[in-house]
Amino acid sequence: MAIPSINLAVSASRSQRTLEIAPLCSTMTGASTGSFPASIHFCVDADKQIILITFEFFHDPHVEQNTYTHDNSAMWNQEVFEVFISAGAETPMRYLEIELNPNGALFSAWVTNPDGTGRNNVVDFFAGRNAGIQTSVVKGENFWHGKIIIPLSLLGSLQEHYRLNFFRIVSLQPHDPESSWSCTAESCAFLAWSPTFSGDVPNFHIPACFGHLNLK
Repeated sequence: MAIPSINLAVSASRSQRTLEIAPLCSTMTGASTGSFPASIHFCVDADKQIILITFEFFHDPHVEQNTYTHDNSAMWNQEVFEVFISAGAETPMRYLEIELNPNGALFSAWVTNPDGTGRNNVVDFFAGRNAGIQTSVVKGENFWHGKIIIPLSLLGSLQEHYRLNFFRIVSLQPHDPESSWSCTAESCAFLAWSPTFSGDVPNFHIPACFGHLNLK
């Protein structure tokens, strides 16, 4: 499967570039996952100097069983939406990772991935809300949706090219909300916009597989 590329054009009357991201697939195999419909909209607003991401995730009967409620906790162990992004066209060794979970907890960090495998990552957490990241989440029966606003200043000045990826972890079975349960490849689906083809073990941190965003 080819690495996806987004081309966002700006009209003369608007500073916004908006696109709906294609459906997510298994990050391990690239296989279609129609059982977990999702809608993700990605917008760059040059006037407001922000990236706006809105999403809707459906077919999630276990959304109420997520237990993480604190920012920069180990929320990647359960259901979560993740955004990875870096400025420039090259495969990044350092990129911004933003996560939001159904309880509204926010993960924000710079990830240094020196060998591109994710096995030797150095994670530099920061207080995302203090840095201007804004979020909102709504949970319902069998679904959740939300919004993430990222200041462009976190990535430097506005660029013509970015590398990025989107991920969703969704539970396949019930869990004990009183326990500190964690997703496995058997109990949860690991979904991506641009799959990393990591085989039997889920691995989002393969930046060579990040998609391309071109602003024209």
